[in-house]
Amino acid sequence: FYSEKPPRMAEGGFTPITARTRSKIGPIIQAPLRQAMGANGPARIKVPFTTNELDAWKEAVKGYRDDPEVVAKRFELIVKNLDPDWKDIEIMLAALSETEKQLIVKTARTLVQTQVASGALPGTVEVHVPRADPNWDYNDENDYRMLKRYQEWIRIALENAIPKSVNWSRLYTIKQGTSE
Repeated sequence: FYSEKPPRMAEGGFTPITARTRSKIGPIIQAPLRQAMGANGPARIKVPFTTNELDAWKEAVKGYRDDPEVVAKRFELIVKNLDPDWKDIEIMLAALSETEKQLIVKTARTLVQTQVASGALPGTVEVHVPRADPNWDYNDENDYRMLKRYQEWIRIALENAIPKSVNWSRLYTIKQGTSE
């Protein structure tokens, strides 16, 4: 039953059966997006937005005033997928009108101010929602944590900066029946 000879190897150092099945799968990427192996272990690297990604974002934010929740969900998806830094988020906010951008930043800063004033959040508003590039280091855990919080403050501000409006014309189209 058992042969003393080693199994015959196909191209790539696999047995014929494993070579056939492994040839069907493409290369396996071991690192998540924006991570690479550095000299001291895993390191985060900056990957700039592509033109297509920016164009898609610009298209998505056109309807921001009509449905801020959709834009906030899109932002959340981008954050999960691309992990943008402070400069990337500035580029994303620049796709909005200047008024909308200011409203979002003001809302984020107001939310943080409330948390700081109540003692629930240490530091200052400028630490959490900086107006200028804070130069957070992706590979420093404290800086990365601050970036993640900043991303979350902007997402919440995107959702809440524009007050929900009532479509009064829709209400006027509702007709009450005689039996109601």
